[in-house]
Amino acid sequence: MFPYEQMSWKWLSVNVGDFMMEVGKIPRGKLWFEHEKLKVYVPEPQYVLVLKILAARRKDVPDLQFLFQHLHLTERKQVERLLRKYVSQDILEDEQYAVNIERILSTFFS
Repeated sequence: MFPYEQMSWKWLSVNVGDFMMEVGKIPRGKLWFEHEKLKVYVPEPQYVLVLKILAARRKDVPDLQFLFQHLHLTERKQVERLLRKYVSQDILEDEQYAVNIERILSTFFS
């Protein structure tokens, strides 16, 4: 038996939820699937982009590149507007997040 089969997944929901609430406004998204009491919503691609920028993970670079193209984001100012739309000022001013944001934006926009 794998160790993850014995662990509670409740921590994931709590940690991700806390992070998303700390980031700022969480958009409702579009209803994708519904069955009885289960409702699955898909976030708008702009919100996914913002979360990937904040995470600043190397493995997200191809996703970021795709999302910039898909959303027709060709200027840094467009992305900065999205960040201000979804992310609280506290997070934007946080040193670590600011470093991550700058690293991503300077990678894609000179």
